[in-house]
Amino acid sequence: MTDLDRKTCSCGYPIHLTVGGVCPRCKSRESSPGIVLKEKGMSLAARNKAVALSFARGVAVGLAMDNDGLCNMDMVNDRLDECGIKLGPAAGSVFACNKEWMFTGDRILSKRTKNHARELKIWRLRRYRDERPERNDRPVLGS
Repeated sequence: MTDLDRKTCSCGYPIHLTVGGVCPRCKSRESSPGIVLKEKGMSLAARNKAVALSFARGVAVGLAMDNDGLCNMDMVNDRLDECGIKLGPAAGSVFACNKEWMFTGDRILSKRTKNHARELKIWRLRRYRDERPERNDRPVLGS
């Protein structure tokens, strides 16, 4: 019996008996073995690159503040390349803090050759609207 076999969903149902990653008792997706392993892998990668990941998150916030609150991983990687920093698998954790970032629902194709046009999520910095400086020089429509 593996570690995964002993785990249960929040409702108590054994994870290894879930169907298609959905708990048949409570209909939760959190019980999926794939999600459990994904989160474990992201956590390990983030721990191994903690300093670089922290720097990358700061870069993402700065880029978003200069780009109407929007950012994607290509933008962050371009800036990190300039600094000689490689995140590797920890890159999947840059926008993982849901309290700070919100997925816009939009995606773009990566422009980086090695990503082979992989779809990237576009993220919005939640606090952008609150921290944006007031601009009184905006033109008034219709004048």
